[in-house]
Amino acid sequence: MKFELDAQFQERIRTVFKEEGEAWLEKLPGMLKELAKHWELRLAEPISPLAYHFVCPAEGADGGAHMLKLGVPRQELLNEIHTLEAYNGQGFVRLERQEAEMGAMLLERLEPGESVLSVDGDRGQTHIFAQLLRQLPRIESDASGMPSTADWGLGLKRIRDNFPSSALPPNARLFDAAENIYMEMCESQEAVFLLHGDLHHWNMLSSMDEWKAIDPQGVIAESSFEVGAWMRNPVGRIPRDSNVKQLLNDRLAILQEQLGFDPQRMRAWAFSQCVLAACWSLEEGTESLGFFADWAEEMAEVYYPRQL
Repeated sequence: MKFELDAQFQERIRTVFKEEGEAWLEKLPGMLKELAKHWELRLAEPISPLAYHFVCPAEGADGGAHMLKLGVPRQELLNEIHTLEAYNGQGFVRLERQEAEMGAMLLERLEPGESVLSVDGDRGQTHIFAQLLRQLPRIESDASGMPSTADWGLGLKRIRDNFPSSALPPNARLFDAAENIYMEMCESQEAVFLLHGDLHHWNMLSSMDEWKAIDPQGVIAESSFEVGAWMRNPVGRIPRDSNVKQLLNDRLAILQEQLGFDPQRMRAWAFSQCVLAACWSLEEGTESLGFFADWAEEMAEVYYPRQL
């Protein structure tokens, strides 16, 4: 069993995970062989393009269809496993087996498995997102080992502490404003639950006559926090010549109508999380920094005109 990994995937793993990623890439062929034997799987070619995990279709000894996913075994991956176990297939892809020490998960294979981007029109996509969010159970968690919104917000502070101003994008003036808004939101939350944390267009796949969430990050937050990832995505796929104000306001109106969330809180989470995503991209050295920084500027102009 031998898979050819594209150079871009390998470089991304090395860039984000450094020496840990290099060691993981070296061990990956052996882990695939061991898992295929231990779980009695026949592995197919990996999906393309790979992002930050190795993912491939797999067939079980009984002919069952699965997806095998491996990642660098860090806390983020353990959070994903915990979240999938907590939801137990309710609106989320079902986790069938896991080997946390290897960073390995055997998941149900969603068919036809198309992302919500296969649906025409942003309004239709947003309605599907709202429908899935409305149907998800509210999972209360003891938060043992799971990050809070405040934990995530430390990314805003790290940028100020660890990067010179010359390394920041031109609109870094928004960083301080975003940090203040984000922390005010954290402190004013009431009921909190275990959320996906990154529920956007590529993380919602079709499964027969329903939609299911994949790739959760896992975070303890109020329900309206979940709209943040949707409002800033899909990365690089929103035409820059589109009517941004109309798009952002249409999304907000649909989510308010369908979910009943406070529009002011949705705006605040959407903007501050977009800046936080820019901070994470800067730390990881990924190409999404420019998009998130620019999109945060667009959000500021629409949601906080003459204020930021």
